[in-house]
Amino acid sequence: MAAAGPTIIPFTDNPLTNASFMQSRLTAISVIAKYLWLLIWPLNLSCDYSFNQIHVATGSVRDWLACLIVLAIVSFAVAAHKRSTAGFFFAVLALVSFTPVSNLLFFTGSIMAERFLYVPSVGFAACVVMIAYAAARRANWPKAAPIVLSLVILAAGVRTWERNFDWHDDESLWTATVQAAPNSFKAHQNLAFALQESDPTHLNLPKAIAEDDKSLAILNPLPDSLNTPFPYSNAGAHYLTKGDILAGRAQSGSAESASAYQKALELYNRGIAIDKALNDAIRRKEASAGISAPRVGEIGAPELYGGIATAYLRLGQNQEASDAAAQALSFAPRDVAAYQLMAQSLLALDRKEDAAVALLQGLVLTGDQHLMPFLKQAYDHKLDPDGCAFIQTTDGTSLNGRCRVVHKDLCAASAAVIRSAAARADATLVEEARAEAVTKFGCSNDELSEDPPQPE
Repeated sequence: MAAAGPTIIPFTDNPLTNASFMQSRLTAISVIAKYLWLLIWPLNLSCDYSFNQIHVATGSVRDWLACLIVLAIVSFAVAAHKRSTAGFFFAVLALVSFTPVSNLLFFTGSIMAERFLYVPSVGFAACVVMIAYAAARRANWPKAAPIVLSLVILAAGVRTWERNFDWHDDESLWTATVQAAPNSFKAHQNLAFALQESDPTHLNLPKAIAEDDKSLAILNPLPDSLNTPFPYSNAGAHYLTKGDILAGRAQSGSAESASAYQKALELYNRGIAIDKALNDAIRRKEASAGISAPRVGEIGAPELYGGIATAYLRLGQNQEASDAAAQALSFAPRDVAAYQLMAQSLLALDRKEDAAVALLQGLVLTGDQHLMPFLKQAYDHKLDPDGCAFIQTTDGTSLNGRCRVVHKDLCAASAAVIRSAAARADATLVEEARAEAVTKFGCSNDELSEDPPQPE
């Protein structure tokens, strides 16, 4: 795994990554006390404890009290080896299976996760049974142990039955999570996403945006280098939808829709700033691990740039939309939606040939026929005066590679694919694109030159 580079644990998943040694260990021990309480009293369960549900320890009385409780339990377990070998074994089973995920020795991907208790809970349950029987013997009432344990099992079974309703679907799960962990940004973010996804009529949109706002209120105070871009991308998408709905209404919607698009733009811009800060940190870590820049390649979140391109298009800022779509394609060269956005912006700028070349580049890479309607827009009578760009075949309408303008644009698109693949050190794609351009499109070496054409 040495060649894989360093593992990046997001601060928003585990805030201990940015805490001092003493703070992180004190917090980890405090979290152990929370785990123990959940095993004893599993009333409020959550599938997520992201930032800022678990606060980093500050050395308060509560923090030190949690430490004393954990130390007392560990001491009791160690002392048990003289009285009960089996009890000591199960206590050690719980301790050893939990230690790797405790954040005591090294940081894990989460500051707290109930799934980490699956194996330790086996040792814990065995210890509870042994303690119950020992207490019953001391009280001279041996039948009390099975009675009490049966009641515990019954209560736990009822709690499990109740909890199953929370897992009915995404909306019910994240609604329950918001109630159990109201300070987790991810709980609000995922509830917003679930609300929007569960309702194609978008009646839930105001609720989704309200949850987005709660999520971002938790994240906004963080510096970009510690933040995460995806909640901003999700919120931006919801504001785009809001703008589209308002734009489809009567005249009063125009100003309101523009305001929604502007809000989406602000959110995407913040997400991009965060994404750049995080990627700079990744590059520094990978460079320190000896990974050269060409191996690192282009990194970034294409959905952020696709979203901001859409917002720019809605606001009529077509050049900015084109630039953002180009950035999205640098991160995800096979993103069909980005090619569509690029085409829309270039067509709006009346750059039909550039739009055609971009779309053909997408067609060469993906073969996706959803790009064809935009190509038909590009190849109008002005760009294709001979009217030969498309021909009718038994399979329907298809491109005519023998048409002069289509041949020229296919070769230009293939050359662009080759240049892009070469920049990413993707030798396989370079050879595949070159072979297809020569054999299928009849492009010459001059037409496939790795040097981009210079403006006249």
